[in-house]
Amino acid sequence: MAKGILFVLMEPVPINEEEFNDWYDLEHVPERAAVPGFEVLQRYVCTAGFPRYMALYDLESADVLDGDAYRAIGGENSSIWTKRVTRSVRGHYRMSGMQLYPGDRVTELVEGQAKRLTAIICRGMDETSLVERASWQDADDGRVRLYRNEEEVGDHLFLIEHAAATGGTGSGLVAALEEMTPGGVVTVNQYAAYWRRDL
Repeated sequence: MAKGILFVLMEPVPINEEEFNDWYDLEHVPERAAVPGFEVLQRYVCTAGFPRYMALYDLESADVLDGDAYRAIGGENSSIWTKRVTRSVRGHYRMSGMQLYPGDRVTELVEGQAKRLTAIICRGMDETSLVERASWQDADDGRVRLYRNEEEVGDHLFLIEHAAATGGTGSGLVAALEEMTPGGVVTVNQYAAYWRRDL
């Protein structure tokens, strides 16, 4: 079965940024880490693009989000802190879905840290062509993964992990996608791993 993903972009209002990070570090990530099927949980900070924060949850499969364990901590069952903090977030984009290419990858951690990452969101593009393009770009741009967004029909997400700390921007893939469907690329963001402060 193909791996799944939960991918969230967020921009907290400046006055609540410290509390936003406390909530993520102390409650939100630990809750999800306890759910069976959540495999790798990693937060990122945007170094080029918007919004500023991204959370990436590698799932055993997309079905994990339909399970009782996840429903027990999400939606209407979210904590009071979660409901309050999420009301103060703008620039929010959430997607969940299954990995189309290669199907079985999760975020690679080196000494506990994630590599730099490029996230490319595209819309209205032929899925078969996207899978083919992902396989072509895999070695050139970095470690490529492709997902279908089950929440927003027509959206797809490319994630490219870069081997070098400063290397890679995904520009080769972006150029190829724009050539396939002009205007189809809607977001290209660069990320570095979020560093959890000592609490």
